[in-house]
Amino acid sequence: MENASTTTTRKTILSIVAAGITAAAITIPAVTAGAEQAPATPVAEPLIVEAPATEPPAYSPDEQAIVDWAYGLYGDNGMDLPTVIISFHRTKDNCRGHKGLHTVDGEGTSIIEICDWSEKDSLRDAWRRKTVMHELGHAWARQNLTAEQQAEFSSSRGLEGWRPEGSEWQDRGTEHAAEIVAWGLMDTTVRVDSRIDNSSCNELAESFTELTGLEATNGLTHSCR
Repeated sequence: MENASTTTTRKTILSIVAAGITAAAITIPAVTAGAEQAPATPVAEPLIVEAPATEPPAYSPDEQAIVDWAYGLYGDNGMDLPTVIISFHRTKDNCRGHKGLHTVDGEGTSIIEICDWSEKDSLRDAWRRKTVMHELGHAWARQNLTAEQQAEFSSSRGLEGWRPEGSEWQDRGTEHAAEIVAWGLMDTTVRVDSRIDNSSCNELAESFTELTGLEATNGLTHSCR
């Protein structure tokens, strides 16, 4: 676990894999991201894996736009990210049945897999943006929070720990952190997952500041109650 003083060169490699076939470009619709209110499968927690870096194949402008947007939100707030490789997939297979998956390879690189969850083109962009931000929240927390900070945050949210063995998704501090960091930064209307308690505007804002030392820049304007 890296502490808050760690400085890591950031590198984004965006790849698209769909059963060995490059995915077609997707037109981004003008939608708000209320899609997260639909039934969802938990986003998986970080795992340590042996995942060698690969050269990225061709990618669509729309998917590159999502990554540029997400990195821009972190960068605009001075929130450093570790080295990250992001891949988009047309099926759920690469994410082990989840919307997204964050793992860490043997060199400490965050490996993020984003899988299409909505079959509707009109909702796919909103799902992907929310999932990318959530997974980057895991990557950010891994680099910037000490074990003590993780424990303190989990306790302040009334949870048993950061990732207690055998716990449900909504009972893990790591998932609360990823959702709240995404909420505080996103400039589109996407609320935190409905399974997470203590999600009033004030509670989310306090938790965001506890995690980052910053004021929530966007969440308070549209995505809380």
